[in-house]
This record gives sequence, C-alpha cells and structure tokens, in this order.
Amino acid sequence: MFRRVISLIMAYSFTYVNDETVMLPFADMLNAKTGYNNARVYFEENESSSPILTMKATKDILKGSEIFNTYGDLSNADLLRKYGYVDNINPNNCVEISFDTVANTAKVNTMYFEARLPILLELGLIDQYDSFIIGSDTNIPEDLDFIIKAFISDKEEWESIFDGEQSGNELRDPEDGNMYELSEDEEISDIDGMSGISDIDGMSGISDIDGMSGISDIDGMSGIEFDIELEYPKFGNIDMGKYNNFVEKLILNKINRYNTSLEQDKENLDKLIVSNRRIDELITKVLISEKEILQQLLETVKK
Repeated sequence: MFRRVISLIMAYSFTYVNDETVMLPFADMLNAKTGYNNARVYFEENESSSPILTMKATKDILKGSEIFNTYGDLSNADLLRKYGYVDNINPNNCVEISFDTVANTAKVNTMYFEARLPILLELGLIDQYDSFIIGSDTNIPEDLDFIIKAFISDKEEWESIFDGEQSGNELRDPEDGNMYELSEDEEISDIDGMSGISDIDGMSGISDIDGMSGISDIDGMSGIEFDIELEYPKFGNIDMGKYNNFVEKLILNKINRYNTSLEQDKENLDKLIVSNRRIDELITKVLISEKEILQQLLETVKK
C-alpha cells in the first residue's frame, strides 16, 4: 500500500515554490507525450491571496486537439519510474553506464589503471559514484571521454598534462606501477567490489514496481542532481584505434550486465503485449531502448 501511495504522489504531484510537493486534481488531468507538448502549468504570485495556478498554451492549439502538459525532457526510464508509462518514440532515451563498469573495463584493458586511478580521484576529476549518460545520438559525454583518454593515454601524453600536479600528496611517478599514500581521509574502494553502485540489469533508477525484480529504487524519490561542471584537461595525441577499442570493450561489458539480449527482449515484448502484462511490457521497452543505443554505438566504433 505504501509503495502504491508513493507512486501515485510521484505520478500526479507538482513541485511548488520552495520545492514543496502539492497535489492538483484539475491540472493532473492533462496527459503528457514527448514532442507533443503545447501547454504547461505556471504558479503565479498573487499579493492578496495564495499563488494562483494557471495552465497556459505554449503554442497555437487547433480546436478539438488534445492539450498536452510536459514532464520535461525525460527518457523512458525516467517516465516509467516517475509516472508509470513510456513513449513509443522518445528522442530523450539514454543509457547509463556506472563508474564501476568503466573501472572494471579499464582494469582489464589498460596498462596504467592501478597507477592513475588514485591521482584522478585525488584531483577530484573522477568520483567512484559517477555515472555516465549516453543519449540516443550515441555521442560519448565529455566526462566519460576524459576518463577513457586518461586511462589509455601513453606516458608522454599523461605527463604533459599531469606533471607537477602531485605535490603535497606523496604521490609517486604514475608510471612506476605502485599505489599511492593519500591523505588519511581519502579512501579508494576495491574496484572489484565497488560499493554503492548498482547497475542492475543496466536499468539505473527504475523502481521495483509491483514486485518486479531487477529494477531499482522506486520509493527513493532520489534523483536529486547537482549540476557541477568540471573543466577537464584536454588530451591531444590519443590513439583513436585504442580509444575505439576501449569503447567497444566498455559497451560489451555493459551489455553483458543485462540478463537478456536485445533479440530476446524484442521477442518477449510481443508475448507480453498479447498476455496484457503491462508492467513487464513497459520495462522491456525501456530495456530495448537502452540496448539499441548501445548497439548503435557499438556499430559506430567498429567501423
């Protein structure tokens, strides 16, 4: 019952001033559909009374046409987690890759992983709880691009960027293969068991709805994001063959974390639709959207 109530609040509530959550029975009648938004809710201050809720058109609406609210530029994973539905066509779809997945790929496929990881952590350029978002355009995001290049760059390229930035930490030459003595309050997790990161089935942030396993965090109204921009050092001479090879290994590592393949999901989807297993159907659509992005990126780096 508790989860059901929380789900209803998440799906039908609005964020009011000061991040207060309010229920608005009239406003929540409007549907939302990616790409069809033509109106939105505004809270307007009123000196003589409480703020007034106003629904305003954001474009001309033909008579007899449906009015669509907007929930923001959300992927199907977020739409399912927050509102209990997905859009069949959604350009905002994405796939999330945990730092755990990147670290394990680097540990197996690069020479300098053990030596460089502590330096990057100490400088605050990476965080073991980071995750990296690849959108439907399959572009590698800047933060992931930097980490890949940091691990695969040769000694000369690495030293041209990081030489002289190790003072005061008793950090040794990053190429000697030894680990480092960091400050007492600095802890580096064992990459093989990176705690606090769950990339279950590759579906980060989607909840366990009606007992569905393999999807995490519904009652977490977690999802608080901190928009902090780092300026990453720029690598110049990178072997793009080595770069693409790492991305390929990373994608395969991510794909192997799913319990089913893309082909199996597509085959199962038809059966789920026929059997009217709605929740399973929606989850499978999200999995398909993630795996299609990974498959497209994999084909790109193999060319």
